[in-house]
Amino acid sequence: TFVAIFNFFTTDGAFCQLVNKGDITGYAETVNAEKKLPILSTDENGDFTILQFTDTHFTTGLSYGDISVMQTMKAQVEEYNPDLVVMLGDMIDDGETGAFNKEYVLETVGTMFDEMEQYWAYIPGNNDGIAHGTSADVTAYLSQFDYCLCADVEDVSGGAQYSIDIRNGETVVHSLVFLDTMDYDDEDEEHIYGYVHADQVKWCEDEINAKLENYGDI
Repeated sequence: TFVAIFNFFTTDGAFCQLVNKGDITGYAETVNAEKKLPILSTDENGDFTILQFTDTHFTTGLSYGDISVMQTMKAQVEEYNPDLVVMLGDMIDDGETGAFNKEYVLETVGTMFDEMEQYWAYIPGNNDGIAHGTSADVTAYLSQFDYCLCADVEDVSGGAQYSIDIRNGETVVHSLVFLDTMDYDDEDEEHIYGYVHADQVKWCEDEINAKLENYGDI
């Protein structure tokens, strides 16, 4: 841990990243997150294993807590050998207080899964897009990693909506649909906490109907 912290302060550009909190604001405007996702497959027995993590609330990627959680995640992946890891919400803290570096967290997590050659899906929670980059910016950044299965569609609320199909042999037998649960909305007195919007529900319905038409009763 000491070595990692030492490198953080001595690596070129690292101090600048600390000062600007790893700001990735506007990333979604330069990177198209409409990523074509691969179709995954079950094993020979028709089984498909998903390992889920949620609410890791990473801050810098270098704190003792962050490193400990990432080591635990890696150990769990190695133990269970899942077909897919799913990171469901609040992977990153809100960044409003204390040490924080959003870009370094994304780079560290994305690189970890790429090095393990482990497919993983990401969906933002209400904290991921609060500061130093929206949830759409986070999705755009992560979409560049080979093993990160996340994407976004235009003209739909939130920063990540996509689906992943799973086949057994040549037949698609399952489909996972992911929706952004949205950030806080201080201007909406009835729904200040994040919630799925009507246009997201409509997109989800259209996505499911298209799959039923293409694949039948999945």
